[in-house]
Amino acid sequence: MDRDRSRVLALLVVYLSLVVAALFVLDWFVASTPFGQMAIDLRSATVCAENVPCASFSLSEMRGTGFYAPLGGITFWGTLMFALLVAYQAITRIVSGVANDSLTKLGYVSGMVLFGTAGAAGFLFGPEAASGTDQLISLDVTRSSAPFLLMLGLLVGIAVLYYAVTQQVADEVGEYTPITGVVPLKPTAPPVAVAITAPPITERPIRKSDPIPAIVTENVSTGPIQTIPEHLRKKLKFATLTAEITRAGIDARREDGSVRLVMWRDVVGLVARRMPPDYDGATFIDVVSNAGATLRMLPWTRLTGEPIEAFGETWGRALLAAMVAKCPDASLDPATKRFVAGEPAAQLPDLAKLAAHDQKLS
Repeated sequence: MDRDRSRVLALLVVYLSLVVAALFVLDWFVASTPFGQMAIDLRSATVCAENVPCASFSLSEMRGTGFYAPLGGITFWGTLMFALLVAYQAITRIVSGVANDSLTKLGYVSGMVLFGTAGAAGFLFGPEAASGTDQLISLDVTRSSAPFLLMLGLLVGIAVLYYAVTQQVADEVGEYTPITGVVPLKPTAPPVAVAITAPPITERPIRKSDPIPAIVTENVSTGPIQTIPEHLRKKLKFATLTAEITRAGIDARREDGSVRLVMWRDVVGLVARRMPPDYDGATFIDVVSNAGATLRMLPWTRLTGEPIEAFGETWGRALLAAMVAKCPDASLDPATKRFVAGEPAAQLPDLAKLAAHDQKLS
């Protein structure tokens, strides 16, 4: 399990521990009454007196309980629903590597609302009781640590939702250092869009020595390198040979023969890096979406659809900018943001770091 998933798992355990303690283990208030000691949680109260069995009753059965009873009910049942959402997002991230961004946004709103109701129930509206004439009387209550624990747990739950959809990969890169001793690959000339033409019809028979007319498709753009370097064949994970960029997403074929259709709405992150020196330091763009669907755009990836007329670092930056425009909600780590701003892509220092980087995106 990589560091990101381990962090989500650890935060989930902390969150569930705090919620269970606040909702099921600890009482929220302890009150002294003429009948004995009363323990109050979010749903019920229990009165215990000497030589008398303890009696429990629902807060909704008490007359004139004020705002505490409805706030307590909302907080209790709302927290249970929120816990199911947090657990689902965390388990989805741990198992598949990708969680649902829309559910996380819903969780942010729910968590903050529950934070407010828990604070109001625990600190603003204390438990009240009614006398025989239905006049509210204040109880002499002592607050426990349960409200603090639940509010802290809700903040931890929001953190679980955040890390469930956030790709943290910046810690794998070393300081960028220019590569020396490697001859840069010269870009080929930009493609020229031409119409499909056929050779003129002649009366003479076709000979084997006659040249075959070249057919060039319109609106085709490739990266700065037209073919895969021999020493990199079958060496890179997620390597994408062809990718058609459309309004809806990317229709791609990877080097391993698999075909992936990645919709823009499913893209959760974009990562720009440079290969280690052993792999020529080539700039690449990783498109992170559903588990098993990562696409790695390399200088030899053949792009069709929307053309990218640029080369080298400029090609990668132009491609990344085009993808950001398609999926503005995709996360960019700090190193990728610096690449967009004009700095060279951060370089993975060695093959071990490349393998760790790939493991995070598997």
